[in-house]
Amino acid sequence: YIEEENEFELGFNTEDYLPLDFDPAEVYVNLNAIQFIEEDEQVLEFGANLPHDFDAYAFPTYFRNIDYIEQADDICLGFDTSDYLPEGFDAHSKTMESSNLSL
Repeated sequence: YIEEENEFELGFNTEDYLPLDFDPAEVYVNLNAIQFIEEDEQVLEFGANLPHDFDAYAFPTYFRNIDYIEQADDICLGFDTSDYLPEGFDAHSKTMESSNLSL
């Protein structure tokens, strides 16, 4: 079995970026001298905070029951949105009435 040595062209001269006395076979850092701090493995118990029949992979039966809680930020759009929305529109209402939408 003959192993070929492949030379890679990096597109720049590596000697320009290494110290003058650099030797790739010399060990510059003793990795055994570095002390590693081992952290204790923490096990989180999620079951204590979830309902006993909770199934993370269950398909929601009624998607309108899902509430998204977001921090309310005041957004200035630069125009009056009521000119473009139907009369009596309430963005926080869970009911939706439309003549062209069927659920």
